[in-house]
Amino acid sequence: MTFQISAIYLYGVNGRVRTLSFDTGRLNIITGRSQTGKSSIINIIDYCLGSSGFSIPAGVIRRTVSAYGLRIVGGGREALLVRPAPESGRSSSTRYHISVGELAADAPPLDSLDFNSTLAGARDFLNRFCGIEENLNVPDSGSRNPLAATIRHALFFVLQAQDEIASRSVLFHSQADEFRPQAIRDTIPYFLGAQDRDFVAKRNKLAELRRELRAYDRKAAEYAAIRDASGQARALVAEAVNVGILQLEDLTDLTHESALALLSEVRDSSPVQIGGLPEVDAYNSLLEERDVLRSRFSLIRSEVHELRRIQAERREFADEAAERRARLRSIGLLRIPSELSVEVCPICDSQLYSTAVHAIDLARSLRALESKITTVQAAEPELDAFERERVLELQNLKDTLRANQEQIDAISASRAQLSFAREDAIRMAVVQGRIGLYLDSQALMPSVTQTARSRDLIVEEIDELEAQLDSSHAQDRLESILSRIGHSLELKARSIALEHSDSPIRLDVRRLTVVADTLDGPITLAQIGSGENWLGYHISLFVALHEWFVNQHRPVPRFLILDQPSQVYFPPDVKPDEETLEDDDRQSLGRILRLVLDLVEDFAPQIQVMMMDHADLEEEWFQKSVVHRWRNSDEALIPRDWILEEDSLPTEDE
Repeated sequence: MTFQISAIYLYGVNGRVRTLSFDTGRLNIITGRSQTGKSSIINIIDYCLGSSGFSIPAGVIRRTVSAYGLRIVGGGREALLVRPAPESGRSSSTRYHISVGELAADAPPLDSLDFNSTLAGARDFLNRFCGIEENLNVPDSGSRNPLAATIRHALFFVLQAQDEIASRSVLFHSQADEFRPQAIRDTIPYFLGAQDRDFVAKRNKLAELRRELRAYDRKAAEYAAIRDASGQARALVAEAVNVGILQLEDLTDLTHESALALLSEVRDSSPVQIGGLPEVDAYNSLLEERDVLRSRFSLIRSEVHELRRIQAERREFADEAAERRARLRSIGLLRIPSELSVEVCPICDSQLYSTAVHAIDLARSLRALESKITTVQAAEPELDAFERERVLELQNLKDTLRANQEQIDAISASRAQLSFAREDAIRMAVVQGRIGLYLDSQALMPSVTQTARSRDLIVEEIDELEAQLDSSHAQDRLESILSRIGHSLELKARSIALEHSDSPIRLDVRRLTVVADTLDGPITLAQIGSGENWLGYHISLFVALHEWFVNQHRPVPRFLILDQPSQVYFPPDVKPDEETLEDDDRQSLGRILRLVLDLVEDFAPQIQVMMMDHADLEEEWFQKSVVHRWRNSDEALIPRDWILEEDSLPTEDE
C-alpha cells in the first residue's frame, strides 16, 4: 500500500498549468538559486495532503496560482488530488477534487474538474490510500483523550523543512507547533509497529466481554438469591400473611417444604375480586346540579345586594328631600298669586319696578320636590316586598346546596372505601405474582456449575486480551524497536564521523531528540555543537526510520522530502549561490547526502527522496539525480512569463 509522488500541478490564474514531474523510487533533486520557490514545494505538498491551514508564502505564488494538485501512485493505483487556493478572506479551502484510476498523462484542465470531496473526506481517502488501519492510542492517564493516527501524523516523519533539517531543538516536522510534540509521542508507536494491528478490534472485543461478564455476575447473584430458598420462601409467606391472603399467627416452626406448600396454595388460589364503582351517572348529575345551584345562588345574591343598595339610596334621598322641603316651606309666608306674577311684591302687593323671580323659583322648587317625595314613598312597599322574596329564595338555595353537597360527600366516601379495597386487592395480586415467579424460577434455575464454567471462559478470554493490550507490553515492543533503530542510527552517524558517534546513539521519544549515551552521561542533540552535526543526525535518523518503515511495511508515505540540507555550510551573511563550497565542506555534505542515496538504492523502488537545495555538487550521482535546475532568471517554480503577465495587469489604483 502507501504511496509516492509523481507530479505537482500548479493551476495558474491565467488558465495554464505548471507541471513538476518526479521519478518514483529514486532521488529527485531540485537545485537552484535563492528565491525560486524551492522551499514552497513542501508547503504545496502539505496543503494537498490535507493541512488545516494555508502555509504557502505570500507573494508571487499566491497571486499567480488558483489551485494546487498532487499526483500520487502506490500499490498499482494512481490518484489525483486538487485543492483550490483559499477564497479571499479565508484562511484555507475545504474543497477537493479526487479521482482514482487510469489518469491522463497531462494534468486535466481546472474547469473540467468536479470538486467532489471535503477536507475530511480527502483525509479519509489518504488514510486508506496510505494503508493506515483503524487505530487508537489510549493514554495511561485520563488527562488526555485517545488519539487515532492519520495521514497528517504520518507527515511528521517524511517532511524536513528548511528550518527543521538542521535544527538543534526540533527533530520532526512541525514539532515546534503547539500540541504537536504530544501528538508525535502518541502516534509514533503505531507508525513504528509497536501497537498491535488489531488493537482497536481487540479493545472493542474486551469491552464486549466485560459487559458479558457483568451480565453473568448479575445472573449469578440472582441464582444465589434464588437458591437461598428457605429465607426467600419464608419472606414471601410473611408477605402473604401481611396482605391477608394467608391466615397464620406463628412462622417460627415453618419449614422450607411447608413454606413451598403454602406458597403453591397461594399461587393456585383464585385472584381477589374487586367490586365496581358506585353509579357514575348519579354522581355526575349531582355535580352538574351543584354547578347550576351555585350559579343561581350567585345571581340572586347579587340581586339582593343591588336591592339593598337601592333601598339605602332611596332612604338617603328621602331624608335629604324632607330636610330641603322643611327649609322651603318658609315660602308659605309669602303671598304669591296663583298666576305667579313677577310684577307685584309678594309681601305688600305694591307694584314692582323689577321682577320678583327668586320667590317664584323657590315656589316651583318646593312643588317639584314634594312631587318626587310622593313618588319615592309610593315605590317603597313594592321594593320591600321584592327584597323579602329574593332573600327567601336565597335561603332556599342555601338549603338545596347543602343537601346536594351531603349527597356528593356520601358518594365520595363510598368511593374512598372502595379505593382502599382496590389497593388491598392489588397488593394481594402483586404478592401472588411474586410468589408465582419465585416458584417458576425454582423449576427453571440453571445449573450453577454450568454458569460458573461459562464465566470462567469469559474471564480467561478477558485476561488474554488484557495481556495483549497491556501498555507495558506495548512499551516493551516500542523500546525494542527504538533499540534497533538506534543501532542503525549509530552506524550511520559513525560512518559520517559525527561527534559522539563512538557512543551508543538512540532516539528519545519522550523528549523527541537524539541522545548520545557517553561515559559522562547522556548528551542530547541540543548539547552537541555545530550545524554539521545537527544536519548529520537529522539525516541519519530519518534514513534509519525509513529503513524500518519499508522493512516492516508500515503505513507511512514512501517519500522523504529534505529542504536545503547544504545551508549549514554557508555563512549566514553569504547567499549560497554567490559562493561555492570549500572542498572540506563539499566532502562533508557529500558524505551526509550519500546516506540518502544509499537509502534509495538499497530499497529501490520502494522509497522516493525529494531534495531541494542551493548546492549543485559535481559528483556524478548528484548530477544524475537532478530533475529540475533553476539557475537562470527564466527558471523557477513559477514561470517567468506568468510573473510578467501578472505584473502587466492593471492594479486597483490604475
